[in-house]
Amino acid sequence: MISFEHLGNLRPKRGKYSRRSNQKRAYWLKGKIYEQVKRIAYQDYAILTTRVSPMNTSRLTPWGEPVWRGCKFPSSPTEFDSYRPGAALVATVDGYKAHSGLNAARNVALKAIKRHLSEVMLHQKSLQQ
Repeated sequence: MISFEHLGNLRPKRGKYSRRSNQKRAYWLKGKIYEQVKRIAYQDYAILTTRVSPMNTSRLTPWGEPVWRGCKFPSSPTEFDSYRPGAALVATVDGYKAHSGLNAARNVALKAIKRHLSEVMLHQKSLQQ
């Protein structure tokens, strides 16, 4: 299964990037890339694709704990700051450390798996009745 964040409500920032760069971002955000991947994955390889909500994919660990986000890891657990958007590293007081992109990808995959498993369970319950 290939899972994507559903980024339909996001828009490129005006005045921050060049016109061509904004066109590329809009192309991605409008779902054209998702539609092409969905078509190729299903037709050629019989792989399912899904979109999940991007809510809290970067703010939480895969276990649902809040994360510290910064450019370098703190030397002691007492030096954790609050969440800082855009930083590359995430960590928790419990010792979990990862790249923010890897953490978000894990969360997106877990959301897709949870949704798929709940749909399978609902389908099995309806067949048993």
